[in-house]
Amino acid sequence: MASKLWVYGLCLMLMLSLALAVDVNINCGSTSVNTGSPLTCTVALSGTVGEVSTYNFVINPGILFTITDASCAEGYTGSFGSVQKKLACATGSHKAPTTLATVILTASTAGSGVIGIGSLGIKDYNGKAIAGVIPKSSSLITVTKSETCTPKPATCAAAGIGCPGSTVIAQITCPSRQTCNDGACVRTPQCTNKQCGDDSCGGSCGTCLTGQTCNTQGTCVDVPTVVTLAADTPASAEIAQGDTGVDFTKIKMDVKSKYILERVFVYGVNVNNLDVSQLMLYNENNDKIAFALVGANPNDDFILNLGTPLTLPAGTPEYFLLKADISPTANVGDKLSLGVQVPSSVGGSFYGNKMTVTKAKEGGVPPTQTIGQRIDEALGADKTTKTPSLSLLSKIASIIKAWFAS
Repeated sequence: MASKLWVYGLCLMLMLSLALAVDVNINCGSTSVNTGSPLTCTVALSGTVGEVSTYNFVINPGILFTITDASCAEGYTGSFGSVQKKLACATGSHKAPTTLATVILTASTAGSGVIGIGSLGIKDYNGKAIAGVIPKSSSLITVTKSETCTPKPATCAAAGIGCPGSTVIAQITCPSRQTCNDGACVRTPQCTNKQCGDDSCGGSCGTCLTGQTCNTQGTCVDVPTVVTLAADTPASAEIAQGDTGVDFTKIKMDVKSKYILERVFVYGVNVNNLDVSQLMLYNENNDKIAFALVGANPNDDFILNLGTPLTLPAGTPEYFLLKADISPTANVGDKLSLGVQVPSSVGGSFYGNKMTVTKAKEGGVPPTQTIGQRIDEALGADKTTKTPSLSLLSKIASIIKAWFAS
C-alpha cells in the first residue's frame, strides 16, 4: 500500500513540474535572409512566471550571424557584452514580463543554422531563482550568399545592368535626327547647305545680313525691291503738239536691299514716232538719267538704259519720273500713257494716267513748220546779210528760245 502511494506522489510531482515549465523562445522575423542583411529576433516567454527582477542570458548566434545589438525589455535596464555575448537586465519595478529582449543580428556567412540562448538565469523580487524556465533555440534559418550586382542604367552608348539577376538592359537607340553624345541622345542640327533658318533643334543655322531674308530653303536672299505706281503720279491732262518734257508717270521703288538700277523697261499706249519724239527718265533731283529717241516701234515698248548704273541704298523709297517730248505732228485726240514692265514678284507692270493730245498752243509752231523754216520766215530779207548785226543775232536767239518754250 505504501509503495503505491509513493508512485502516485511521484507522478503528481512530475505532472506539476510539467505544468509549471515555461519556455524561453527566440523568434526571428524570417527564416531566409541574404548575407549582409539584418535580422531582428525577439526573446520571449511562452507563459507567465510571475514578477521578475533580474534576468540574464548568453546569445549564441552560431557561425552564420554576428550580433549587432541587444536590448532589454521595456522597463528594464541593462548592458550587453559583445565579447561574452551576454545580456543582463534588471528593474526596480514589480513587472511580470512576457518579452525579455530584442536582438539585432547581421547575416555574415551562407548556410543554415539556428540562434540559441544559453546560461539563462531569472530571479524574482526575493532574489530567488525562478525554476521551470527552459531556453529554446530559434527555428532553422537559411542564409543565402548575396549576388554582386551593381545596377547600371542603359544609355545610347552602352547596355545597362538590372538587379537582381544581373540582367542585361538593351542599349538605347536614339530617335531620328538625334545622335549619341556622351551617353545622351541629343538633337543634331540640320544645317547642311543652309545659311539661315531653323536647325530643327530649337536653334538657328545663321542670320542674314541687313536687307536680306531667309527663304524656305535656308538661303539668304536679297529682299526684293518692290516697284509700284507712285500715289502722286501725274493726273490725266491735255498735252499740246510739240510740248516738251511732259510729266507722264511717277515710279516708286521701295528698296529693301541695295539695288543697282541699270535700265527701265517702258510700255507705251499710242507711243510711237508719230506722237512722241523722245522718252526721258528723271530722278528726284530732276536730273535726266536716261533717254531714248522714239522710232518706228509697233509694240510701243522701249528700254531706257542709264549711262551710269545707279546704286540705290536700302531702307528708303526712291522716286523716278517718266517724261516725253510730244511730236509737233502728234495726232490730235490720241490718248497717250507710259508704264513700266515689272515682274509680278516685285509689284507687277503698271501704267500711268492717260494724256490727251491737243492742237499746238496758240502762237506756237505750226505742226509742219521746222525751226529752220521759222527762222527764215522771221528774218525775211535780213537773212541775206553776210555779217549779222547784234540785233539780228538777238532776234535769232529769241526765235530759238520761243521754239523750245513752245
